[in-house]
Amino acid sequence: MSIIEEKFFKELNKQRLEDYENEKQRKFHNWLQKTDYNNINNNSKIKLFISKILLILKHKSYKIDNKKLFKDEIATLIYNLSVNEKS
Repeated sequence: MSIIEEKFFKELNKQRLEDYENEKQRKFHNWLQKTDYNNINNNSKIKLFISKILLILKHKSYKIDNKKLFKDEIATLIYNLSVNEKS
């Protein structure tokens, strides 16, 4: 394989990975905006859920060092479980 071909396939793979990541992110953000029969979106539910978890942890004297990461992980966990449930 020539150097030009190697560069081409390397760039192609890089672009495919970026497209895949962008699609995953788009699906997640669409899921956050989905509403239930009460017209409550998933984003609101997750925010409420996280605030209740943080309140429980605070009362139990636990501390979250990185709240943004914690919130992202909780939201991702719920998303993955709910998407897998429907599959």
